[in-house]
Amino acid sequence: MKKITIEFMDDHRWRFLWSLIIIFCACLLVAIIWSGYKVSLEKREINLQIQSAKLQMSGAPIVGFHKQDSQNASSLKAASLLQFDLNKVFSTIENIAEPSTRLLNITFDASAGSLRLEYELDSVEVAVGLTEKLNNGYEVRPWQLESLSTARANISNGVSSSIAKTIGIWRCNIKNI
Repeated sequence: MKKITIEFMDDHRWRFLWSLIIIFCACLLVAIIWSGYKVSLEKREINLQIQSAKLQMSGAPIVGFHKQDSQNASSLKAASLLQFDLNKVFSTIENIAEPSTRLLNITFDASAGSLRLEYELDSVEVAVGLTEKLNNGYEVRPWQLESLSTARANISNGVSSSIAKTIGIWRCNIKNI
């Protein structure tokens, strides 16, 4: 058996390549540390601004702003309106057969939960009977006569004459029915 000796030649190209890789990694590390330092400075500034704003607002009253999107607000409003049961109220209004009255206006205020009726009456005495008919069938009397006023209507057919009509306003709180 013959002895073999292998001599390895020292290649300088590999040393140059490894030194470039080490320099690149060092530069990358310095860039990461520098950007982290910038972020920490910005974070400190923001925290100082928040603290100064809290100190300025400590004397001011706290007001909560809840911004809702329009679809969510619309669905909440619809849900609150659907909670009112208007069937019993409208059936009472529809079933009143009083010949000396005429319904002029119905106003529904959803935010207050109230319904307002405006009737034209021939006389003040009819208002008592109409209130009784509106409250017929309810345990608690929800319809309350709010006001009675006498209005004069001028009819002109060549000759002006004045006819006295009474306007009565009733209000009902639908939330309590």
